[in-house]
Amino acid sequence: MYYKKKYPLPNIEDNFLVLSWERGYYNIELTFNGDKLILIDNLTKLRKGVKFISEKLGEIELKFNEKPTGIDIIVNGFHCENNINHPINKIRNIKYIFNIIATLSLLSVIIRYLNKQVFTFDEMFDLMLSFSFYCFAFFSSKSKIWAVYAGFFIYFLFTLVLLYNVFYIFYAPSINNKFSIFGIIIAMAFRLMILYFMFPYLKLASSLKSHINKI
Repeated sequence: MYYKKKYPLPNIEDNFLVLSWERGYYNIELTFNGDKLILIDNLTKLRKGVKFISEKLGEIELKFNEKPTGIDIIVNGFHCENNINHPINKIRNIKYIFNIIATLSLLSVIIRYLNKQVFTFDEMFDLMLSFSFYCFAFFSSKSKIWAVYAGFFIYFLFTLVLLYNVFYIFYAPSINNKFSIFGIIIAMAFRLMILYFMFPYLKLASSLKSHINKI
């Protein structure tokens, strides 16, 4: 049984690459306007990635994905829009990080309010911050690059503020601080971990932005 899938060519409207294969991904054939570009007899070669030069289209790369199963096609460095690992699909996953930040901030507001029974400027500020990150999560799920940048840099800014507090405590230990040294260090470690997981998405957003600008 043969299977077929159309891949819209990036930067070329109304033109498609057609990929066909047998069950089990054997005899994988790529064609353009009915002309055969390449035939790959088994999946082993495709797992490592296959690159070749087409006189009509330039450099073409085929990559096999295990989870979810599928084949991505990249033409002259540009992903076909229905690729599984298209950057615009991968960047949406940062929404989970933004949702974690927003939820933790919201829980912090609720806990502080229950303890003090007073809604101060600090609680109002954190509530607005929580709402902002829920918004960043929503817009990043729609592949809005600006939401990725905004969420990262705002979180990075507040991490710098917390880092300043850490140094301030160590150099002025006699001052009565709102939080314990241990608590701030734990919070700092958590923020650095979040930034570590966010940074690849920032790089992805930068590459995606340059990708869009070339189109």
